[in-house]
Amino acid sequence: MLDKAQRFFNCEDYASALEVYNFCIDKICPDYPPMWNNRAAVHLKLGNLHCAIEDSTKALELLQPAVDANAVMRAKALIRRASALAELKFYDQALSEFQAAAKILPENEGIQSNIKRMECLIIEDSSEDESD
Repeated sequence: MLDKAQRFFNCEDYASALEVYNFCIDKICPDYPPMWNNRAAVHLKLGNLHCAIEDSTKALELLQPAVDANAVMRAKALIRRASALAELKFYDQALSEFQAAAKILPENEGIQSNIKRMECLIIEDSSEDESD
């Protein structure tokens, strides 16, 4: 089922991917972190930002304890949650999430780029507040 959902996702058929993930989470494997993590990615693509945050959070809860074996999946969940927070303009929170992901994957250029982007957006946001 995970492969089927991933094929839909790769073909940009996000509605179908969401249906498969919903079915799997509701009926088959509610405690399987990749389902929650991947559904968060679908929600991001569909613009369901609050759902993306909820699913990323659930994935992180299921990925306890934090060990090397689940490090990459934890980083993905953090990145997805950060991305949703950034879209909602919660830049400080998004920055914290990206920084947490960077602790797991310090060499990841995408994460480092997003950290810099959040820092710039925070500066812009604070300077806009000062000018009001």
